[in-house]
Amino acid sequence: ICALRETGQLGAAAAQLALAQPAASRMAAEMEAIVGMPLHERHARGIALTPFGERFALAAAMMLQTLDDTARELVEMERGN
Repeated sequence: ICALRETGQLGAAAAQLALAQPAASRMAAEMEAIVGMPLHERHARGIALTPFGERFALAAAMMLQTLDDTARELVEMERGN
């Protein structure tokens, strides 16, 4: 969903994630099934996130940032800093 938000196109989002487009499409559909609401909608010029999708993408981005920060902290801990 974050990649869809950044690119606005399923093909570009798939490429960013190193996935085939059908796999990215399945992942997006699975996320919608999990949360039980539409996260994106297709338009002639690409894909737009719904308000639910925008909120989901924001939360996902914050979680990914937290994971990145934690991974860096763990590396520093291992180095003894």
